[in-house]
Amino acid sequence: MQYKILPPPENLPILKEANTQIITGQIAESYRGGKLSDILEEYKTNWAVGSKTIEEEQLEPVIKFTAKQLEGKEIVEKDGKKFVKTIIEKKVYGYKVFKDGVLLGANIYRNNYSPVYMKKNDRTRHHYCVGKSGTGKSVFLQTLARQDIWNGDGMCLIDPHGDLAEDMLAYVPKERAKDVIYFDAGNEDRPMGLNMYEINVLDEADRVVNDATEIFIKMFGPEIFGPRIQEYFKY
Repeated sequence: MQYKILPPPENLPILKEANTQIITGQIAESYRGGKLSDILEEYKTNWAVGSKTIEEEQLEPVIKFTAKQLEGKEIVEKDGKKFVKTIIEKKVYGYKVFKDGVLLGANIYRNNYSPVYMKKNDRTRHHYCVGKSGTGKSVFLQTLARQDIWNGDGMCLIDPHGDLAEDMLAYVPKERAKDVIYFDAGNEDRPMGLNMYEINVLDEADRVVNDATEIFIKMFGPEIFGPRIQEYFKY
């Protein structure tokens, strides 16, 4: 039996509003694992593959150089040993970030790597990410959040543990630093006021009060947060 890989349909929508950023990373489970940048170098002519030049720091032991070669070199000390520090430029490849869509991941089929994007309008229909511990749920959400930040869009990240929110701060560009509001409810040194009954219009009053009441019922139970206290909350 012979198999034939069908090409994508010609009317498949292609994202067009490309950003200057790219998404790269590590491919863990596939026939050809490793750095995504090295894999995508073979696909660099693809419409969804982009590249950028980065600077990497390289350290080499001083003993590998002669006295003449060390002239003008930057020497640094690490763990009690001296190294020659050099900065090299390297081109890395990754999937492009688009303003009219978001990258969900890469589909790997028969050692072919194809990006999976979701149109911006489709995100309003909501999506749900499930999986056991260690399957990459947090990394997936981080990838979506990074693209929203790079595209200049607004986003809200709620993290009950704190690790994901702290990691996300490293991906905020300088021009968006003033847009960030970091709210840590457990930080007693820098508390932030939160009015659970704040409303914009009077029509929201009943809904806001009922939502706050339900929260306290779930926290303390109906046997403690009983009808009498609920009435106090409402009036």
